[in-house]
Amino acid sequence: MPGCCDPDDDRSVFSGRFARRQCKRYQRRGLTPAAQGIGDFATAQGLAGATVLEIGGGVEELQVELLRRGASHVTNLELSENYEVEAAQYWKTLG
Repeated sequence: MPGCCDPDDDRSVFSGRFARRQCKRYQRRGLTPAAQGIGDFATAQGLAGATVLEIGGGVEELQVELLRRGASHVTNLELSENYEVEAAQYWKTLG
């Protein structure tokens, strides 16, 4: 299948601009309803001391929320480096 799993293609879809918009949305409104549902489900299952792997976690907002709720370690596996750059800049400003 042409274009399947081509990282360059994903970078154009999930651009730096898109990643910045995701960060700004999280700052203004918090988690999306879908991410909130995932967080609530994980919390109900018991996060204390849990290790979480999220694949395609974007700018890492869900991982941060899960840490706040008791997870001890989170890992994000992300294909688009644009998310990593934006997330690093955003979380650095929070200290």
